[in-house]
Amino acid sequence: MTLTGRTIVVTGAAGALGKAVVGAVVAAGARVVAVDMNESRLASLAGPGVTVRRIDLLDGLSAQESLADFEADGVAAIAGGFTMGSEAHELTDDWEWMQDMNVTTLRHTLAALVPGMQERGGGSVVTIGARNGLTGAGAMSAYAAAKSAVHRITESLDAEGIRANCVMPSIIDTPANRKAMPDADTSDWVSTDALAALIVFLLDDASRAVRGALIPAYGR
Repeated sequence: MTLTGRTIVVTGAAGALGKAVVGAVVAAGARVVAVDMNESRLASLAGPGVTVRRIDLLDGLSAQESLADFEADGVAAIAGGFTMGSEAHELTDDWEWMQDMNVTTLRHTLAALVPGMQERGGGSVVTIGARNGLTGAGAMSAYAAAKSAVHRITESLDAEGIRANCVMPSIIDTPANRKAMPDADTSDWVSTDALAALIVFLLDDASRAVRGALIPAYGR
């Protein structure tokens, strides 16, 4: 697989998965525009083939002004978030936070980049859904609903002509998850490197027959 000569925008680039994706995309020969809110962690990504941009993707105007000039050939929309949240009947702030982190950031990213991709004849968008976006679970209604929305947005985007696919991890093996679940059996967690390799494949023309798919990535 090769992405030589292409420009790929990676949002949420300073997180554990984002960093792995940036590295994998650069290794595949592409230029990367690495987007994140965390300026200090973002700075560590700067280097050959990587342009860093501190952008608040919750601010649609900021995203538009900062991203629209990049002629993106592909987008890895990694930005998102997770919280266990409250029970389904409770009116708490976690619902809005989950929608903002997972849905609003994606919508603003697409609004900034998809029109240019359409004008240039297409490209590939990869989003991050979740296994928990397929079905509800206790104390996870906000997260499940947000990731379900990501799934539907991805399918709709593909139906509108931009090749789009959604990767659905189970539990990702990250330092944050290991800290949050110190006693968990991590043997079946999915690694960031494995997810990054899948995302690069979906950005590449080798996967051009794969469209509008919700792809399980559940580890062992």
